Amino acid sequence: MGYLEAWYVEPEWRRRGIGGRLGGAAETWAIREGCREMASDCVLDNEVSARAHRGLGYHEVHRVIHFAKRLA
Repeated sequence: MGYLEAWYVEPEWRRRGIGGRLGGAAETWAIREGCREMASDCVLDNEVSARAHRGLGYHEVHRVIHFAKRLA
């Protein structure tokens, strides 16, 4: 499975197809590497990112809570 990590387009450059081209390039690479699926993520309250993912054909599969603990 390919994974679209840290996919970001500066706000002034959004809605110009740049994110779609970046996603497409990642998918092309993943296919060449033998992947049959792509995955990605965004934080729960980032609706802009969620809409962008949906616009590229991604669908939500589950939600995750990450935990952290400081060590002494």
